[in-house]
Amino acid sequence: MKSSRVIIIIVLLLLVFGGFSGWQYAHRRIYRELQAVERVMGTHPDSALSLLRKISSPDRLHGRNRAYYALLLTQAYYKNYLPVTDDSLIRIAADYYASGSDSLRKSQSYFYLAQVYRDLGDRRRSLDCFHRAGLSAEGCRDYKYLGLLYYHWGCLLQEEKPYSEGLSKFWISDFYKRLLGDTASRVYSLTEMGWSYILLEKYDSAYHCLSEGLELENRYDRNPYKLSVLHHRLAICYYLNGKYREALYHLNKETWEEGSAPRRRADLMKGRSFAGLQQLDSARYYIERIRQEDDLDAMLEYNQMSSRLCRQEGDFRQALAYHEQYSLYVDSLTHRRENERVMQWQKKYDYSLVRNENMRLKTESQQKDIVTLVCIIVLLLLVPFLYAVYLRFKRRKESFLRRQHQLMEANIQSLQAKDSELLRIRQELASKERKWRESVFLSDPLVKHIDTFVQLSLLDKDRLSSSYKLSRADWDHLISLLNSCHNNYVSRLQSEFPGLKEIEISICCLLRMHIKNRDICYLLGISDDALKKRKYRIKTDKLHLRDAEISLEDFLCSY
Repeated sequence: MKSSRVIIIIVLLLLVFGGFSGWQYAHRRIYRELQAVERVMGTHPDSALSLLRKISSPDRLHGRNRAYYALLLTQAYYKNYLPVTDDSLIRIAADYYASGSDSLRKSQSYFYLAQVYRDLGDRRRSLDCFHRAGLSAEGCRDYKYLGLLYYHWGCLLQEEKPYSEGLSKFWISDFYKRLLGDTASRVYSLTEMGWSYILLEKYDSAYHCLSEGLELENRYDRNPYKLSVLHHRLAICYYLNGKYREALYHLNKETWEEGSAPRRRADLMKGRSFAGLQQLDSARYYIERIRQEDDLDAMLEYNQMSSRLCRQEGDFRQALAYHEQYSLYVDSLTHRRENERVMQWQKKYDYSLVRNENMRLKTESQQKDIVTLVCIIVLLLLVPFLYAVYLRFKRRKESFLRRQHQLMEANIQSLQAKDSELLRIRQELASKERKWRESVFLSDPLVKHIDTFVQLSLLDKDRLSSSYKLSRADWDHLISLLNSCHNNYVSRLQSEFPGLKEIEISICCLLRMHIKNRDICYLLGISDDALKKRKYRIKTDKLHLRDAEISLEDFLCSY
């Protein structure tokens, strides 16, 4: 008894250990898959997103794998320019890594959480998450990530107008990119640094940063978009510094598509620069190009510049009219921006409603889990009783089925015996029917007449062949007899092989009666060679018997 208990305990321990080992193996396998996804994220983000979507049942992940998956999926969404509508996914990673020691992933989770809040319009929380990401990244050696972090942090600060703070973040971003040797990314940082200096009205520093970025871009990448942005900002720098010709030089270097918003901004700058040079006709030309009735910003700039040009030309009445239009567009633009702010607040309100709804659903899910657990416990308590009822019902059912099976076997044996007797009777009847048909066939006068001829000697056959030659009526009688005694033999033959002629049918009938070739020649009045040719033609051309092993006589006798 004790040994059996020990064996049971050992088996249970082995099962628990095996289950835990299998769980650990699956956990480590998924973690290695996520690491492989992270390795391809930088170069092939679309492939990384596809690999993440192929992971089966991601909602069943937990702990480290769940946080790692949430971080990588959010990163893949942003790298593939897909919208992220709420913070529920990246919040999983941020909550997990907040108390951990992995500083890089902790910083990355806060970084992408900041990106989500920025897209949702919550700038305060976005700046707070950027600050946490910067604190978490202390001691990190991933210069590419650090350059990206401080670049986006600087962009958000620049939008919020603490230009000096944003500029300091761009300098840090440029520092890490120089350590990494990433020239293409440095161009972005230098472009934003130059813009920050322009906003701070430090035009010499702006010129230095933008010129360096332009030189690097012309030397390495020569991306048309980045070159156009650099030329445009250099043009703004020169324009604000009163150097209109230098501004026009850089504006002419831009390669924006006709009709696009950047092209209209470039035309506006050209108009202002020509106005500064007192070339009013050229200024008027470029100002007219930016006119677009359905664009409030474009019409605002158009009326403002048109009013300015009219004042320079001395046409104050028209200048006043343009200024009045400008005031109307300012009111329309202010109204639109107020509507946008209301929409942003509505979006935040809707987002809070969604979060409350998610909390409600989570509470309901927990309640359902509790109810499910109670049901499981009750079910476990009912299992012994239900099992006893099941065994009793099973025994009764087996007894009933056993009796039914015995009765069925007895019925089957009785039916088998009756089937055997019926088969024997059918075989006897079929045999008697064959014998009767054969006797009827053989007792026919015409058949006897043919048999008598077959028994004659060769001399008698030659002498009496004309008297034994069958007439048309004899052939019709013989065909009718074969049909009635041999299951419509001739009718079946004619139906299946309609190409058979009358004489060929006669040959087939005589061969079916086992008449020899010489006797067939006497009865049909044809030569032996003619018979051989007809037999060959019947076999190959009419019956299509290509197999040399099957003779015409065997086929006709078994047909």
